[in-house]
Amino acid sequence: MKKTFLLGYALGLVVGEGTFTNCRHPRLAVKLHEEDPEPLLLLKSLFGGRINGPYHYKGKDGVVRRSLTWNLDGRKLMRVLPLVAKYLPASRKRQQFLLWGHKHGLVSVPNQTELMFHEQQSKKRKEKQMLPEQLRLVQ
Repeated sequence: MKKTFLLGYALGLVVGEGTFTNCRHPRLAVKLHEEDPEPLLLLKSLFGGRINGPYHYKGKDGVVRRSLTWNLDGRKLMRVLPLVAKYLPASRKRQQFLLWGHKHGLVSVPNQTELMFHEQQSKKRKEKQMLPEQLRLVQ
């Protein structure tokens, strides 16, 4: 498959299933059902990182959930951030990325109002979406 398609697919996984977290240190994680490891294996082959699990836990409804999690942190995360900053499409996940990156000093956002995204505020007024070229990584 073409590398551009794989990159788009990977960022689609981040938008749909990913989270930018800071459990001990900045991390990008994607969690999927343990019976569907292939997308996580693709993320690992493209960006590195590790796959943890399987995890089994009981949900609020009493049903046992089974999952695997791909985690990317450290230097490998730093190598992937320029791709995320450039290609992560306009979405709530992009706003989460900007807030997370700004909080951890990983992303410089020239327009501070871009960091003021909140679900309730977005219902009241339409947010201006940041263009990829307006975003630069902190060195």
